[in-house]
Amino acid sequence: MVRGPADGNSNFAAGIPYFAVSVALLQNGRPAAGVVYDPVRRECFWAMRGRVAWCNATRLQARDWNIMLSQTVALVDFKRLDARLVRRLAEQPPYSSQRSFGSVALDWCWIAAGRGHVYLHGKQHIWDYAAGSLILAEAGGRALTLDGETVFRADITPRSAVAALDAGLHREWCAWLGITENN
Repeated sequence: MVRGPADGNSNFAAGIPYFAVSVALLQNGRPAAGVVYDPVRRECFWAMRGRVAWCNATRLQARDWNIMLSQTVALVDFKRLDARLVRRLAEQPPYSSQRSFGSVALDWCWIAAGRGHVYLHGKQHIWDYAAGSLILAEAGGRALTLDGETVFRADITPRSAVAALDAGLHREWCAWLGITENN
């Protein structure tokens, strides 16, 4: 049984084995440490700000993956996106394949681990993304909102996320989406 701050509650309730427990420590309004535990696969993703990210005992290393957007697997949650963007993604997908699994916390970690390459979500809550966004950042990934802002903000207002497993792929993904960084 999952206890604590679970993400993917609908999956858990339906018996879909894609959910996690996600906890982040915030210091000075930023994630300082984060843990996402997948009890089904017995995988513990974790990171501390300014250090590296891990999945169990395997380091999630920053590297240039040398993959083009057209070759990627995208993790996209369509139901929380603007209808025009959904239509554009459906009619002219810039990626090779798309998935939607139902756990924000695990989605961030799977991008960090290279199990997906790009990520798009229109409305996620801080308790679901705080730990995972830190893990991706410490693994070398990049993220912005659909408005070009930093994803993490220490309040409960839902945020969008556009992420990728490396800086080059993130630039290409943001360019396709028409996003420029506003920081």
